[in-house]
Amino acid sequence: GQSLRGVGRLYQATPDWIKLLPLIDDARFRFMRHNDSHKMRIHQTYALMHLNIFLVARVVRAHLAVIDAWEGMEGEGPTHGDAVPLHAAIASFDPVAADAAAARLMGFQPEEIGYLWYAHRAGLGDASLAPGSVIGNGDLAALARPFRRHSTYPRQRDWQDPRVEAIVERFCQPEPALQ
Repeated sequence: GQSLRGVGRLYQATPDWIKLLPLIDDARFRFMRHNDSHKMRIHQTYALMHLNIFLVARVVRAHLAVIDAWEGMEGEGPTHGDAVPLHAAIASFDPVAADAAAARLMGFQPEEIGYLWYAHRAGLGDASLAPGSVIGNGDLAALARPFRRHSTYPRQRDWQDPRVEAIVERFCQPEPALQ
């Protein structure tokens, strides 16, 4: 108890550039794996974070997604990033399409974001941005600009894990016909 709080304070006092070193990032995930907090266990690896978002989306089905993209953040977000004025808004009855539009607005391809790819594959929504799937206050292509990636972005791209893929694949199989 007391020693864990001390480790937490030490981690908070550590400069961000040190926290982002692969060795420290790996240690953080190892610590989370053995922590009693549910929040910490959910964030064990990048692959599990995307899987958990997908699994929640299967159960908690939003009927409307509205994204305020008036000002975004690039780089070391969500706490040390740089503001990006986009002056945009996105809305859709398909939350997967809304997130896919926001990803494209920031220069990402939806298929490179794990939970969006999983949700699209499982039929929870359409990440292809079919005409009419989202509305906004302007042309998505005209408003889009490539955001500077977080320094851990290459590691965040490691969401593809065969064990997670096997779990997702079970949800992408057609339901057996009732007899």
